[in-house]
Amino acid sequence: MTLQLTQERIDILSAYVSAGDRSSYYSTLSDWGDNYAALALEVVDHTPISGTMANAFMAETAIRHGRIIDEESAISISLQLMALDFDERKAAFEQGNTGSLSSRVIQDYHAAAFEDHYLDISCWTAYEPMRIAEEHWVELFNVLRPLGLVDHIPDDPVSEQTHARSVMWDMLTSGLIADIVRGTVHTAIGGVSR
Repeated sequence: MTLQLTQERIDILSAYVSAGDRSSYYSTLSDWGDNYAALALEVVDHTPISGTMANAFMAETAIRHGRIIDEESAISISLQLMALDFDERKAAFEQGNTGSLSSRVIQDYHAAAFEDHYLDISCWTAYEPMRIAEEHWVELFNVLRPLGLVDHIPDDPVSEQTHARSVMWDMLTSGLIADIVRGTVHTAIGGVSR
């Protein structure tokens, strides 16, 4: 299912933002077909491993930059991210885009929220994979093409980097990378289910 926003849906999302209801906001967007929202919901709810790891990653990266993120700060950042996400979706809707936001838009509002909390964009879990995809697109495509995850490579470097970013974003938001991590962890612990 592909996300299709309507004025009624914008109004529903607006009510969740006003109430500070992050779980309902992202759950509803996910139910409507937005893959990023499903990932954001995991972070908000600290589930499953990907959400827990994203929160731990943000906290640890902040520490490396000399900042401490306590629970209150994490909630404040999360509420701001939800509000910025909504603002971007509403603006896009008003311009005629009824679908999902681009990875660049999502990265930009993460950067703004983190900056407001004296943090660097590198605290966003998706930042490094996206940056690496853009910088090492040839290697990425060489790995993904035999797996059938990339069907074509654009001819010019700017398109190639944009395409690599898009491929990585799709892998992140579709759960493919989380599935790989879960499979690796499952194998590493000897197939023991927990």
